Amino acid sequence: MLKKSLILAALLSALISLLPAQAKDESRFCGDLSAEDCQMLQANAQAMDAVHSLAFAGAMSMEAAPEGLIELAGSGSGKIEFDADAMASLSEMSAEMLTANYSQAAELLLTTSKADVSFALSGSLEGEAFEMELSLLLKDGVLLLGAGAMEALTGESMTGMAAFGLDLNGAIADMLGGEMTSMPEPGYAEDMSDLEAAATTISRLPDSQVNGVAVAVFETQLDLESLFAMMCGADMLAAEGDELARQAAEDFCDAISAMTVTAREYIGIDDAYTYRMDAAMEMAMAGESLGLQSETAIAMRMDFTLSGFNEPVEVEIPEDAMIFPLAMMLQMNEQ
Repeated sequence: MLKKSLILAALLSALISLLPAQAKDESRFCGDLSAEDCQMLQANAQAMDAVHSLAFAGAMSMEAAPEGLIELAGSGSGKIEFDADAMASLSEMSAEMLTANYSQAAELLLTTSKADVSFALSGSLEGEAFEMELSLLLKDGVLLLGAGAMEALTGESMTGMAAFGLDLNGAIADMLGGEMTSMPEPGYAEDMSDLEAAATTISRLPDSQVNGVAVAVFETQLDLESLFAMMCGADMLAAEGDELARQAAEDFCDAISAMTVTAREYIGIDDAYTYRMDAAMEMAMAGESLGLQSETAIAMRMDFTLSGFNEPVEVEIPEDAMIFPLAMMLQMNEQ
């Protein structure tokens, strides 16, 4: 079960790579940066907000202790393109995140984007070694998965089948559970911006280069342990509007014992594009929350470079590809 869950997470990671490297708005947290450095971050938000296509390449790793529980290493690359009208609609949705219909947003994103993505993953899960490769094409709502991906996900041999296609049109909402919206607004939401600012520091490091492009380097550190301590205080938990939300908040607070995130963004000095992003996260969770006997320490790292901003992306789904309507498959599964 754990292996299939993490393989699905790997596929989800590949799909998440379809999301644009865009800011939600044109405002960036500047902390104690100088006015000049803050202006560079604002310019970056505007530049990336105008990006509708890009290429990426990168790697990630994940380890979880007790030793041998999880050891993963992955790499991926690809090209993605977003429909301008769809992205404008998604931006409007993001302005109302607490009431947004995420099923509708997911359907809009997946049925209007184009992508050609490959992802390789290897490692061991609870002492069992594995290796897999995922490849996918996405166009007009049709997702074409390589046979290797389907073998990994289903455990069944795909001999003789080069790829397996799914027509996602009209099926995303059902797959995600219908009208999926965000959680009700927590009682402490109005204080969150102040809490986040108190737990966040940002600084400019020495300038560097990414693939020959001169870049300014900004490092952001999130002291999430302090943030959680503030969020999980008695007053904050008491501010939850109902018993269900309060219990969910308490369970979350009990599960997380420590978490830190350090991220770096490499911004073009001349054009304000983001050319590289890397991040490291360390987290400790109560073992009971994962069905384990002891506390689990998790470390994750990722490093991605971006290029090909606003260049056309060509994706072709083979005419002889075997494609199944996902909506029909979901209906058959219910019978």
